[in-house]
Amino acid sequence: MRLRYGWLLMVLFAASSEGQVTWRRTYGGTGSDVARSVEQTADGGYLVAGSTGSFGNGAGDMYVVRTDALGEPLWTHVYGGIGVEQGVACRELADGYVLAGSTSLGVHGGYDMVLVRTDERRTALD
Repeated sequence: MRLRYGWLLMVLFAASSEGQVTWRRTYGGTGSDVARSVEQTADGGYLVAGSTGSFGNGAGDMYVVRTDALGEPLWTHVYGGIGVEQGVACRELADGYVLAGSTSLGVHGGYDMVLVRTDERRTALD
């Protein structure tokens, strides 16, 4: 199925208790972008983690979208290198964020797990 830009597109929506969609937002670019985790933030917004083929190196990188309570993007960020990375879970912390995922550049062959810890400005910490 081909969507507006790429083959896949991130979609976030809210629904009323009656099941009516109250708002719907899409995120991503011209490549395939996949959401795998949504976490509500302390201020009522959302943190969406997944992977992108639209931004970064193009082979696939971790992709994080931070929104307000109505799904409007506040910022997006890409984490990755020359391999294929996928974000599968995210969490807001008091002083930043943590993103869990996988990378194809594992030392044991295949994919290895990766954790990215950031400060509040989204800078990856060692």
